[in-house]
Amino acid sequence: MSPDQSDVIRGLEQIGSEDRELMPYILYHLNDSRISHHYRYYGMSVYRVKVGRLRTLTGQEPPVPLTNVPDSTIIGFYLDLNRKAGGQSVLDSLEALSLQVRT
Repeated sequence: MSPDQSDVIRGLEQIGSEDRELMPYILYHLNDSRISHHYRYYGMSVYRVKVGRLRTLTGQEPPVPLTNVPDSTIIGFYLDLNRKAGGQSVLDSLEALSLQVRT
């Protein structure tokens, strides 16, 4: 994960609607509330852009209105869709790697 939120947003823009296998990577740190100050993405939160991309990939609207503030209902909704699609093992691996790096 990039320390620059604008790089994350720019990368998310490159993901097409057919790239469903990338869903676990988008879900990783979904609660990232950092806001971009880059002129092109000014005021956009990483969370909001990630949820927008998940909406495109799944064709499913979030169950509650989307804001820049991470919402556990929305996060749980997309985590559940990922689990049903069989992407949980990838997400578990990402979490395990993250824990190894922190120690």
